[in-house]
Amino acid sequence: MKVVAKTIFVVVGAIAATTTLADKVGGSPKADFKSNQLTIPCVKVSNLSTAADGKYFDVTLVRRGNSYNYEMTTAEPEDSALCERLASVAEFEDEDLTPEPTTLTTGSPTTGATTPGTSTTAAAAMLLQCEVRANRSKITVKGKNLAAGQYFATVSSGTKSVQSNNKTATANEVEIEFDTDSGDIASGAAALTADFIQGSKVSAKLFTAGATTALASADANCLVKK
Repeated sequence: MKVVAKTIFVVVGAIAATTTLADKVGGSPKADFKSNQLTIPCVKVSNLSTAADGKYFDVTLVRRGNSYNYEMTTAEPEDSALCERLASVAEFEDEDLTPEPTTLTTGSPTTGATTPGTSTTAAAAMLLQCEVRANRSKITVKGKNLAAGQYFATVSSGTKSVQSNNKTATANEVEIEFDTDSGDIASGAAALTADFIQGSKVSAKLFTAGATTALASADANCLVKK
């Protein structure tokens, strides 16, 4: 993917002049050598302008002749919450980024710091996802690289907060659900009011049962669905 990596810099430099309003790319990156098009969804812009920085775009590039040089033709605004969701899932699931540990160590979940005298292993990793509808709030907290035992999570939005019951980790992982849906609550999800998620933003923390210091924490912009 070296070609893609090099191309992104060209894309960022041209976005301001070529953005359109339609969303036609989406999905995953694609290189079509019949149409000579390269499409890359969810390109995050930084250090360009206050109007574009931090926003996401789906971009289309056209191949020049038989070379591996590409020229951008469109950059279409994409849903930032959706792009952040995809990026967080990729980071959480990619074993190259968060290798499986032999033991759980303490320290910052973002740096993988270890306690003195222990071998270097991956710290606890956490994935936070959330969705909001007019009549429903839904939040999922996933943790991995966990020692055997029980865990709980807390979620907050605006002035509201909810704590889950303890849940046992399986194969070094745990998944804790929060939901408004009665069926999911009956299956073990912690109950949320329909209006729990405020401003489409949620924060969450993951704890070992009985602990007061979080193993990991995260913030998320929630998908807004009809």
